[in-house]
Amino acid sequence: MNNSLLIYVLALAPALLLLRSLQVLRRCVNDVRFRRRALYQLPILIIAAPVVITLIMGWEMSLDPDFALRTFSVSDPIGLRALFLFAIDQTGRGALLDFMEVFGISFSPLVHTCSSILFCISMLIYRTAVGLAISVFALSVGLEIFSHWRNRQKRRQ
Repeated sequence: MNNSLLIYVLALAPALLLLRSLQVLRRCVNDVRFRRRALYQLPILIIAAPVVITLIMGWEMSLDPDFALRTFSVSDPIGLRALFLFAIDQTGRGALLDFMEVFGISFSPLVHTCSSILFCISMLIYRTAVGLAISVFALSVGLEIFSHWRNRQKRRQ
């Protein structure tokens, strides 16, 4: 198996963790205890995902020195800081549902090229998963606020 293919498959791991939010969404509506647990789990996943992606891209750079030249539109070598800013940028683009993409806001000077279809697909899945996790988190918060409001209304009656 090609090293690059292995790295890109591993790059999907944070997205798969974030896709757990689909399961959270299903149980979140009916189970109050699970909803409260989701309020703590999803932010941890969203914070941890860019760190994991940065480490995976750094590992890929150590195995394949031309990774940055093939993946990003840069001519100079890049470090872990630039990769981390790229991961934060991709997380922000997914979390804000492409608001940053539309208005051209960026945290990172790195722009990925689509010369590697596996990398582009993994970024697409990752951004979709982050957007889904943010949506589930917002739904959990909204349901929790609504349930507190409904309980207060019942007590007043």
